[in-house]
Parts: sequence; C-alpha cells; structure tokens
Amino acid sequence: MQRSNEWAASECPSFGAMVFREDGSAASVVVSDLSFDGCSLCSDVQFSAGERLRLYRKGQGCIAMTVAECSAGQFRMLFLTDCQV
Repeated sequence: MQRSNEWAASECPSFGAMVFREDGSAASVVVSDLSFDGCSLCSDVQFSAGERLRLYRKGQGCIAMTVAECSAGQFRMLFLTDCQV
C-alpha cells in the first residue's frame, strides 16, 4: 500500500489541547493538520505572528512552537524542537 505525502482529513483528526504563553497564561485550542513540522490551531484567543508558545496535551507532554501565520482565529504553527523518537 502506497501513501501520498499528504494526509487525508480522516487520517489526521482534530483534538483539544492547551497552549501556554511565555508569560505563563494558558488558552484552550483545537489542533488539526498535525505534522512533524507543525500544526494548525483554532482558538478564541488571539496570537501574533512570531509569538512563541508551548503546546500541551495531557499524557503527551509539551512541544515549543511559534506562530507562522494567523487569520481570524486560525493559526499555522511551526514546531521549534525535534521530535524524539
């Protein structure tokens, strides 16, 4: 079975998580389009391009990331640390 480099929407479901700002404040987010390089977030909280955040999911730990793009409550994130396998 051969897979394309693109994930089908059904193969990459969205899930709830928390993000933490450098000042320690937190916000709930919905994560989608997860890849090794980054993900997309939806949130009622506004973030700025270039802002550094930590993504946390219970039982899975944290990963540092930065806001690459933002538009009306949707954000494209880039991970800043390598995944340890």
